[in-house]
Amino acid sequence: MQAVGISFVEHHLTIEQLKDLYPDSYIHHEFPERSDGLHSEEARPFCYFEVLKSFTKLLPSKAIVIRDCEEKEVNTEDIVVGDLVIIRSGSRIPADIRILQTNCLTIEVSEVTGKKTPVECTAEAAAPYVSVFDSRNVAFKGSYCTEGDGLGIVIRTGKFTVLGGIANLHTQIPPTKSKLQAELRTFAQFISVLAICMAVAMFLIGCIVAK
Repeated sequence: MQAVGISFVEHHLTIEQLKDLYPDSYIHHEFPERSDGLHSEEARPFCYFEVLKSFTKLLPSKAIVIRDCEEKEVNTEDIVVGDLVIIRSGSRIPADIRILQTNCLTIEVSEVTGKKTPVECTAEAAAPYVSVFDSRNVAFKGSYCTEGDGLGIVIRTGKFTVLGGIANLHTQIPPTKSKLQAELRTFAQFISVLAICMAVAMFLIGCIVAK
């Protein structure tokens, strides 16, 4: 799991630093809710939206973003890095998001990270020694908002999210055979060899009898 999140640095950054890192998002560092968000022509998604079927229940179909200085509902696959996403109670997180503002925002992350306790989010930067999984300022794609609301900037989408990384790891793991399958395969090989031996023996006996 740590390998999946090794590229994350945004949880260590302050909102002022995030503003510099994502200039096209026009983040208002004092009042994030007043941010302009991306311009529509700048919001061009990467062509990737393949996740294992077992993860599809974690993916929302729609999300609310701020673009062109107004709230817009967009398809999840149209979300891009730099989008400002509004998070509300009862909604799924559509991408990996660095929290910019929170109003009692609580995120259930157990289905993504395995943590059983919901995370009370903060907009404050995490200490340098804190991993992205232990930080409280990143909402992972597929997690669930159980309480409160907030605003965040998209920092990872598609296969580059933690959920996408987990899905990729699953696709790289070769399927394992059960003990029963292995025994059946061995038995089938034994029967095949036995049948060949019997056929050869019958052929030799036939030749001897013919003489």
